[in-house]
Amino acid sequence: NTYTRELNEALFLIESLETGKFEKKFTGKKAIIGHSRGGALAILAAFESKRINALALYASISKLDRFTSRQKKEWKLKGYLEFKNERTGQIFKINSSFLEDLEKNKKRLDLESSLKSLDIPILIAHGTEDLTVPISEAIQLYEWSKKDNVEFIKIERLGHTFGCEHPLKSVPLSFENLLEKTYFFFKKNLY
Repeated sequence: NTYTRELNEALFLIESLETGKFEKKFTGKKAIIGHSRGGALAILAAFESKRINALALYASISKLDRFTSRQKKEWKLKGYLEFKNERTGQIFKINSSFLEDLEKNKKRLDLESSLKSLDIPILIAHGTEDLTVPISEAIQLYEWSKKDNVEFIKIERLGHTFGCEHPLKSVPLSFENLLEKTYFFFKKNLY
C-alpha cells in the first residue's frame, strides 16, 4: 500500500460515481469525510479531482511524512519498518515501497499547498485529548486553509476516536453529536 495508491483509488471512486459505474450517474454535489490519515487523503482527493464540494476532517493528520531520519535509514536498510499497534499489541510491517512512494511524490502529496488551493467549505473536528494525532495538527490545517470557508470544532475531553471503541457496540453520544454537526455543516454548505 502507498499514499498514491490510496489517492488514485479515491479519485477512481469519485470518477465512478459521476460516470455511472455504481448503477446510475451522480452529478450532484459531493462531500468527503476523512478520519486521521483519511483526512489527509480527503484533502488531496478534493484538490486533485476539483469535483468535491465540501470536506469534513476528523482528527486529521497535517503531514504524511511522520518518520524520523533514523527510522527511514533502518527502513531502507531492512526493506521494511515495524511498528506496534498500541491498542492491540499487534506488530505491523510497512514495506519500503511505502517510503519510496512518499519520497518520490512529495509534491503531489503536499497537504499544505493542496489545502491552500482549496476553495470549498471545510469542517475540522478534533478532540482536545487526542494522543494519536495532537490537536496542533488540526490547528496547522486550519492555518493553511481559507478561513472564510472553515468551521473548526475543538471537542473537549475526547481523543482520537471521539469516544468510539473497536469493536463498535454502540455509538456514543459524543460521536452522534459530531455526526449531527457534520450533517448540518454539509446541509448549510451544499444545498
